[in-house]
Amino acid sequence: MYKITLCAIAAATLAGCSTVAHPGLVEGTPAPRIIKGKHDVPTWTNVGSFGAIRADDDEHAQSVCAGLNDEKYTFRAEGFHSAAIDINGEKFPAGGYYCVAKKRR
Repeated sequence: MYKITLCAIAAATLAGCSTVAHPGLVEGTPAPRIIKGKHDVPTWTNVGSFGAIRADDDEHAQSVCAGLNDEKYTFRAEGFHSAAIDINGEKFPAGGYYCVAKKRR
């Protein structure tokens, strides 16, 4: 059985994690925002507001999320929002990706 943690990373390489939520097919409102969650772990609000990753951006999205890979987890981009907000309340200039972590075997 895999322990799946849903994570997000903004284009500015700031990551956030959430235990339940799924991006939609199109961007919604309000825009996702990174906040301090349980145990001060950064987490996204409004994860359902993330939309699909454009086909022409998928390679870049996967590369950004793979930057989070470590010895325990691999990450895959699952969503994007062009108006994602950082932990300081500022819009990420290039938007933010929502990444899913999968435990390595």
